[in-house]
Amino acid sequence: MDLATPFLGKTLKAPFLIGAMTGGEENGERINLALAEAAEALGVGMMLGSGRILLERPEALRSFRVRKVAPKALLIANLGLAQLRRYGREDLLRLVEMLEADASPST
Repeated sequence: MDLATPFLGKTLKAPFLIGAMTGGEENGERINLALAEAAEALGVGMMLGSGRILLERPEALRSFRVRKVAPKALLIANLGLAQLRRYGREDLLRLVEMLEADASPST
């Protein structure tokens, strides 16, 4: 059975996304790198933790940067609906660029 699924310009080996987990805290980098490696190996996508922390504290970028271990994986930037009152389209595009993400739910 072939579960390959085209989604946001990439083809996933299965219709599965690793959900947004973490970023910005002490263990965030280690956790995100491990999840991104799994996404790359399995051929599935990954949603990164909320980019709000990154927009407010750019120094947290290191804990979100996973493209080096997941060069082909679908990476989705994440920003909560409540944050859209504060951040606009330009902020979302900047977030996608900073994270080297393929998409964001609001782009």
